[in-house]
Amino acid sequence: MSHYSKIIFFYRKRFVIVLLIILIWFLLVFARLVQLQVIQSKEYGELAKKQQYWEIELNPLRGDISDRNGERLAVSINSYSLYIMPKEIDNPVRTSLILSSLLPLSANEILKKITSNDSFFWLKRKVDSEIVEAVMQKKLPGIYSIEESSRYYPGKDLAAHAVGFVGTDNIGLEGTELYYDRALKGEQSKVIILKDAASKDVMVHGEPIEGKMKGSDLFLTIYSELQYIVEEELEIWVKEHNAKRGTAIIMNPENGEIYAMASYPAYDLNRFTESPAENRRNLATQLEFEPGSIFKVIVAAAALGEKKVSPKDIFDCENGKIMLSGFVIRDHKPFGLLNFEEIIKNSSNVGAIKVGMKVGKAKLYEYIQKFGIGEKTDIDLYGESSGYVRPLSDWSGLSIGALSIGQEVFTTPLQMLRVVSIIANGGYFVKPHLGYKTVASDGTVKYLNKEKLNNENVLDESTLAILRSFLRGVVVDGTGKLAELEGYGVSGKTGTAQKIGPSHTYADGGLIASFMGYFPFHRPRVAMLVIIDEPKGIFWGSQVAAPLFSRIARKTAEHLRIPPAEPLYLAYLKGKNNKEEPVTTAHTFKQEINTPGGLPDFRGMSLDEAIVLIEKLKLPCKFIGYGKVIAQVPEPGFPLNMTSGVIVYLDSKES
Repeated sequence: MSHYSKIIFFYRKRFVIVLLIILIWFLLVFARLVQLQVIQSKEYGELAKKQQYWEIELNPLRGDISDRNGERLAVSINSYSLYIMPKEIDNPVRTSLILSSLLPLSANEILKKITSNDSFFWLKRKVDSEIVEAVMQKKLPGIYSIEESSRYYPGKDLAAHAVGFVGTDNIGLEGTELYYDRALKGEQSKVIILKDAASKDVMVHGEPIEGKMKGSDLFLTIYSELQYIVEEELEIWVKEHNAKRGTAIIMNPENGEIYAMASYPAYDLNRFTESPAENRRNLATQLEFEPGSIFKVIVAAAALGEKKVSPKDIFDCENGKIMLSGFVIRDHKPFGLLNFEEIIKNSSNVGAIKVGMKVGKAKLYEYIQKFGIGEKTDIDLYGESSGYVRPLSDWSGLSIGALSIGQEVFTTPLQMLRVVSIIANGGYFVKPHLGYKTVASDGTVKYLNKEKLNNENVLDESTLAILRSFLRGVVVDGTGKLAELEGYGVSGKTGTAQKIGPSHTYADGGLIASFMGYFPFHRPRVAMLVIIDEPKGIFWGSQVAAPLFSRIARKTAEHLRIPPAEPLYLAYLKGKNNKEEPVTTAHTFKQEINTPGGLPDFRGMSLDEAIVLIEKLKLPCKFIGYGKVIAQVPEPGFPLNMTSGVIVYLDSKES
């Protein structure tokens, strides 16, 4: 090969090598581009997006809470929050000092956040618009505001313990806000913050990138006006008696709807963080106390239900004191011989203990359980207390006597209200509840707490009839006279319960005054319980709680437009109380009472005829309906010496 040929070959070879290198380089670049643009496009796209966009989660638009008539108790309103992008701040110390002068935050607290490694943090959530405006006027780098929703309670402390409150993130923390949180809260939403090359915020997209669906509106069973009345009366009464606290509950005994639920002291829902924890305690469901004499209703139910005692059985109340297992238990006043009905009317401790001993430990324990004592009522509120009933195996020799007068057992106000409701409604359990219905954003209505409780009657009708007459007698001529509501008739029971004090005895524990009952006595529409804890001076339930019951009952009857008793009932009550002949219609009942030792057959009689005959028998009576008598409890022929009251059913019931 010539020298010239060798040179050409050399340069050709170098040219091929260069071409190959260039080709390989292009192939590598192409492969990298494929990797970046195809294989890893999504990954790097997300990285780029993160550098250009910020996503901030915002609170969902929460549904309103209203009373049963649509009166707003909790609403969502627009508010503003401040946030910081630390990387944009060029003078952290100056920024911290300026912000601390405008916000309730220290300069050190703000500086610590700004100098941290966080790329975003909330400076202050749900700030007043005036403060936000003042901050934004300073035009500080890296400081921004954004609009979101916050919770507002128009009534402030109205129904505070029933409604509850939410936290900063609009999540329910207490009350129905917590229990129905899933229905109330809307769907989580986000907004996009667009950044330029220098990471400066240039645009906040107002529309959420995810659906911002409003939560369902919740309607409660409460009547706002009635709730206000109860809270006002309770506050007046607690202050007038210089008491520690108090609670009152109004419920429909037929279905468990809570019409009002109040605890005092209360607190402002808009400023709940400023209130003592004790004020936020719902006494209606969380106060565990020894009920005292109102518990005698359960003892009476057990004695009557098991036929251990009849209403006219006589007991020696031993001049007001009895020795039991080395302890002396006293009455509030000395009593001698009292029959069973009089024991309940006069709230004799000695008499109740003797009745309890006749019932026996096992049966008394059974009835305590039958009435749901020591178990939660399952009201739609979290944090309900269950109370406590000592297991039968742990009872001492004193227990039968202590339990008979409402000691050695812890219950709650709501549990005891359910007890008296069982007597008022005919003997069956109800589930107390506050939730009435929810209404979704699309208009779908869901009624709440409509499920039926699968339970048998706690008491039979004859036991209920006698027990009702006992409770009516407590108000007519017993310890509950001051609870009476003229024109309606109240039935109920007083209580004055001792509290265990610092010495772990009753000596220094104070007292709880209570009254539980229902009205109208002949056709119950309302069950109610009031408690005044540690009243000073006058402290008896008959003198403290009973008058408060009457005051609230009168206003409740007016608000709910409950009609007073019919004229014949009023005439009957007047005759019963004043020992006069009751007023009747022109009909005259001529049939002689010819049922020796047994209750007459009232079936087929008119209302006024039945009233005249029952008055001659001197028996309390409840009439249901109008027209002719079609049924009665107890049945015809039931021994008169065991009859303390009669229920008479007529052929046309009130709707």
